[in-house]
Amino acid sequence: MWIAPRNTPSKLRLSYAISLSSSLKLVVRPGDLKRALIVCYGGRINLQTIIQVICSQGGSVRESIVSDRKLADYSLVVSKQRAVGRNPGWAKIYSTENGVPGVLNVVWHKESLILVGRVVTKGSSKPDDLLGYFVTYLLARHLRRIKMISILPG
Repeated sequence: MWIAPRNTPSKLRLSYAISLSSSLKLVVRPGDLKRALIVCYGGRINLQTIIQVICSQGGSVRESIVSDRKLADYSLVVSKQRAVGRNPGWAKIYSTENGVPGVLNVVWHKESLILVGRVVTKGSSKPDDLLGYFVTYLLARHLRRIKMISILPG
């Protein structure tokens, strides 16, 4: 994949050459890159948004989330999880609201005290609702442990 650097003259940046294989080349204008990728992958792209939650000292925030009886009050439910006490532990969290797509894969890293979540959606679905429910839950139930939340859009 080749993308023109920002200091390239604008006439040369008009189109990008993307080599999909040795025999197939596709020329895409800058605004059409996302549409081209959707076509190349048969109309389905997995978009992943990352949420990082840096926490203070204490036990696993993931285990606290998984065992929290009030999780359903925030329109969230845990569907799968790795055995409690394993490092790094993980869980899959879905929304119980109708029409909220995607899954939030949560991993707890004990050494760095960071909870990392990946919101995975398919196609043109956006992760904003699921992230909104999760951040609302974190701030309502685990505010004392949270030092910083960062969201990296995908």
